[in-house]
Amino acid sequence: MFFLFPFGQLLIYAVQLQLERHNVPFDQHRLEAMVDAVKAWGIKPGEDFELRFDRMNDPRSLRFLPRWPVENIRRGKEGGDVWVSRDPNGKLTVIIETKDLGHAGQFGYAYSEIPPQKAGKDESLEFGENSNLRCTNAGWKVAANWWEVVNCE
Repeated sequence: MFFLFPFGQLLIYAVQLQLERHNVPFDQHRLEAMVDAVKAWGIKPGEDFELRFDRMNDPRSLRFLPRWPVENIRRGKEGGDVWVSRDPNGKLTVIIETKDLGHAGQFGYAYSEIPPQKAGKDESLEFGENSNLRCTNAGWKVAANWWEVVNCE
């Protein structure tokens, strides 16, 4: 029975490593192709809506996601939701969900032409109020106009 002890520790360590690996690696080329697909929709200043990529590696799979009726998307499966908004001055924000672990968290990247705003007394920052996946931190900036984001709840 004691011979299983090291194996059990190794298994627990492997599970912990997997859970700590939250978001997918930042792939600016792929994510910018998604933002280009969003821009092709011709979003007007003041508009906000939700889109979805059915295949995360295919910007052509982008489609409108109506607010009603609510589409049954299984939580914990890949990601693909995209929240889009343009402020009244025409500045674009696109939040792309790249990983959905259900109740264990949602992760993604935000492209924004305006920086995130301070949200409260702590160091957290947010991109508006249109998405659950809008919280970031000053240290999470990954490129010009790009931040890693997590769900706020």
